[in-house]
Amino acid sequence: MGRSIQDRMMGFLIAAEECSSSQELSRRFHGLVADLGVGSSSAVALVGADSQFDVSFGEISQKWAIHYMRENFSRHDPVFKNIKLRGTSGYWDEHLKDARILRQGERVMSEARDFGFTDGYTRLIRAENGSVFLLCLHGDKLDRSPEARALFRTAGTVFVEEGSKLMSAVRRRSMLAGLTPRQMEI
Repeated sequence: MGRSIQDRMMGFLIAAEECSSSQELSRRFHGLVADLGVGSSSAVALVGADSQFDVSFGEISQKWAIHYMRENFSRHDPVFKNIKLRGTSGYWDEHLKDARILRQGERVMSEARDFGFTDGYTRLIRAENGSVFLLCLHGDKLDRSPEARALFRTAGTVFVEEGSKLMSAVRRRSMLAGLTPRQMEI
């Protein structure tokens, strides 16, 4: 892995604050977690001000995201259901331990495997503005070391917080773009 996880984490903390777009932040975050088995990383706003604007960012397979939304998998996703019911966070097998998975949930997990996602790390993160995001890391086999778990938790929180700020800035700029100079002055 080269540099230690702690060194890489510190580098990401500094770089995240300097990012000028959610795309740049997403690339940097994904670069941080990719060699830990993560093939796809994203954050999706579920609750709060950000969720009204369909906020999501990250490096995720567009084919999977479109398929997931088209099939309305969030209704049957057993990992997501367990997070909502129990407030759990962590690796998929931890979410699903002792969970009863219905046929529709089995389909979600089966089709995720078809897209190369056999393992994952997922948790809810509350941003400073009160919005709640779902952090999703997917891959074939994620690193299970305590250091990787700490990095997913800490860097994921920074990723969500900085992404939320960047997306809010984009919304503010787009709202201001339609105003006259006088309206902006007021």
